Amino acid sequence: MKTTQEQIVKEHLQREDHLSSIEAINNYGITRLSGVIFKLRKKGYEIETLDLQCKTRQGNPTTVALYKMRTNESN
Repeated sequence: MKTTQEQIVKEHLQREDHLSSIEAINNYGITRLSGVIFKLRKKGYEIETLDLQCKTRQGNPTTVALYKMRTNESN
C-alpha cells in the first residue's frame, strides 16, 4: 500500500519536534505542506502553527510557518 503525504507528515510530527515547508520539500518532496496540515486538522489532529522570523536569500525579512503536533495526541 502506498504511503500518503498525510501519513508521512503525521509520522514526522509524532517523531520529531516540528516540520517546516522547506524540510517537507527537501525530505519528502511535499510541496504543499499547508494543505496536508489542513487535512490532518480536519481529521482531528491538533497541530500548532508557529511563526518563524527569518531572512530570504536576498536578506529581506520574512515569516515562515513551523508546524508542531501537540504531544498528547493519541491518533
